[in-house]
Amino acid sequence: HHDHRHDASDVHEHDLGLQHDLGTLRRRGLGRRGVLGVLGGLSLVAVAEQQAADAGRSFDYRRGFAVTFQAQNEVDLLRYHPDDGAVPPRPFITRASVHPITAAASGFDSRGLTIVDAERRTCEATCGSVVDELSCLVACAEEVPLRVYMANRQPASLFIGQMQSIVQRVTTGGEQVVSSATEDLFFYDSVPLSFGPSRVEVGKIINQAGETEDRVFAVAFDTRSIFMFNPTEHRIEAVIRTGRGPHDIAFDTGVDDNGEPFSFLHVGHFTDSYIGVVDLDRRRPLTYSQMFATVGVPVPPTESN
Repeated sequence: HHDHRHDASDVHEHDLGLQHDLGTLRRRGLGRRGVLGVLGGLSLVAVAEQQAADAGRSFDYRRGFAVTFQAQNEVDLLRYHPDDGAVPPRPFITRASVHPITAAASGFDSRGLTIVDAERRTCEATCGSVVDELSCLVACAEEVPLRVYMANRQPASLFIGQMQSIVQRVTTGGEQVVSSATEDLFFYDSVPLSFGPSRVEVGKIINQAGETEDRVFAVAFDTRSIFMFNPTEHRIEAVIRTGRGPHDIAFDTGVDDNGEPFSFLHVGHFTDSYIGVVDLDRRRPLTYSQMFATVGVPVPPTESN
């Protein structure tokens, strides 16, 4: 899946001319509790830009970020402008659109967000062998939305949404051609979690047939737990108990030298400074969704000694 994430506070440390909207964003609570999720899943852009250039036209698409907030029940989409026409160029970011969170009564204090484009990539993989590749890619963009998951604290929930690509067309010489593209975001459901959700990631488990399946992992720092959500069955499948202060997570999924698939979840513990390892293979029921090993020796904070 396509998932690039950065701490939101990093955004104003780059020379991107963010002063255009930074004051507004700061008032809305943008800080280390906000998260930037890079928008993905528009493979049509490169093909559309090349075809437009060959025909002496232009195709407009501004790459961007989805930003969550602590003090506002919304997700903003920021757009990057390279400012190529200026000498010297001074790239900048603008707040292009605001998307209210209506899947719950409040929806404040949103944290981690991840955007999953696996289904669209599968669709796009079929376009390389067709005559009209661009039309195929446009159809994938318009008909296959991206999945969006967001961790929220008020209420403590996993919000589920979609990001829909909108492709604009103009009539040139009696023919309709694509001229620009953008995204629309909305949340349509929420799943209750325990107090303190902070991060959300999508990883793979190994099912009982030895095949990989998607799972959504929501980290709850305060309650020492990670919720494993099954997006197909739309339910919390397991709650992984961790040590104190689970923070970041990473996945190790692949095939070993004997051709056997494997998948492990690595949990970085902020409070006691070590990594826990969780088994994600359902063929091993005794250890599945359990932390069975650690990397490093847990070291409590000085004030806890």
